[in-house]
Amino acid sequence: MDTKQIKTYGVPFWLKDESGSLILLVLVILAVMTVIGTTLVTSVSFESAVAGNTLNTIVAQYDAESGLDSTLNYISGRLKTGDTISTVYTNLVNVQRNRTTTDSLIGYDAYIEPLTPAWTGSGPHSFDVTGEGKQDAKFKIRASFRNTPLLDPAFRVGLLSEGDMRLNGNSTIVGDLHSNGDLTANSGANVITGHASAHQTANVNGTVTGGVASNAAIVSVPIVPTPPWQSDTSGVISSNATLPAFGGSWDNGHGSHNDAYILPAIVFGPNPVVIKVAGDVVIPAGAILDNVTIMATGNITFRGSSRRNNNINRNAIIALGEIEFDGSSNSYAAFWSNGLFRMNGSSTIIGSVVSRGTLTRNGAGNFSYDGSTENNNLPQTMEISLSSWRDTGLIQ
Repeated sequence: MDTKQIKTYGVPFWLKDESGSLILLVLVILAVMTVIGTTLVTSVSFESAVAGNTLNTIVAQYDAESGLDSTLNYISGRLKTGDTISTVYTNLVNVQRNRTTTDSLIGYDAYIEPLTPAWTGSGPHSFDVTGEGKQDAKFKIRASFRNTPLLDPAFRVGLLSEGDMRLNGNSTIVGDLHSNGDLTANSGANVITGHASAHQTANVNGTVTGGVASNAAIVSVPIVPTPPWQSDTSGVISSNATLPAFGGSWDNGHGSHNDAYILPAIVFGPNPVVIKVAGDVVIPAGAILDNVTIMATGNITFRGSSRRNNNINRNAIIALGEIEFDGSSNSYAAFWSNGLFRMNGSSTIIGSVVSRGTLTRNGAGNFSYDGSTENNNLPQTMEISLSSWRDTGLIQ
């Protein structure tokens, strides 16, 4: 078979020899892939850096928000232990100069900076909290809070006793009741609009809208200090003393009875009056208290009545010993005793009762919790509320 040579016309001479074209093609492809790979690596590195920075920012923000919560908890805790708000401010300024101490207060990744001027009064008080992420990412929050004195939670229960609580007869109670001992209310005609609980056994018959609970948690019952007026000894009178001239209007029915100071018929207001007695006190039938605090190192027998002052319950009856309530009519007051509290008669207490001893209710007397109680001679607790806060964002 004859082999014929294929002739080519018009083809450049350098293409007539195809040797090395494959290598050229491979080099072109490698160059293109190198460019694409470099671009991808650069893009991934950039996105990783952006993601890392975003993560650091988020971590710093979370640290700042956590530091804000920890700061408020720290301030609240110090105020509840008795520190003044100015003392708390000084402590925070001092620890700001020592980051190790500051870290121990609100966490290792955040620090607080109180803002001047120094904190006094109820506020608002301002401070900055800075959270720190990795690689020097920082996020700042500026916040303000108020510190408000509120009545101790014990006086916001209703009826509260450290010892047993016994409700004899038919009781009509509006409010909660709790005993750190046993709670007994056997009458099927009891009507309790609230919650009844006891740390030990709660045996309550009748209608209880809020339910009955045994084995409930212990509720802290404050102790009346000795003496009740603590360091302020001005104006202390003895059990058999005559009425001091501290203002108001009264009759001449005062005197001594069984070595007890007998309070005359009094109508006080609008300014508060504090009566301090070293011994026992008798508040006779017909006595009307208005904006009055009575503190005694002995027992108090309450046979009078008391009323609100400008729609606020400002009366307080405080005894190191026992309190016996035989009110002649409905009475607005907060009662606080280290000994037992006994309620007799048919009138109604409107306020709160806190007893370190046994709380007993006899007769046909009733109770209604009053949340309007205000009296600086009762134990207070400082409540912290956040007034405002805003993110100031990332800082350098």
